[in-house]
Amino acid sequence: MKTVNYLLVIFMLGVFFSACTSSKSDPTDESKVRGGVEGFGQRLKLVSVLSPSAAEDMKAQ
Repeated sequence: MKTVNYLLVIFMLGVFFSACTSSKSDPTDESKVRGGVEGFGQRLKLVSVLSPSAAEDMKAQ
């Protein structure tokens, strides 16, 4: 039983590290994501978090 657990742990670590290291990012994808995040941040600045209707204001943005 211990052998199966060890093999499972080794397999999971292998999958985890291969997923972390095999990521090849495309510069155009990165710029699209960056633009989306920046746009969201700019819209979020327009909402007052202390407002009683903050949830509705966020949905409207």
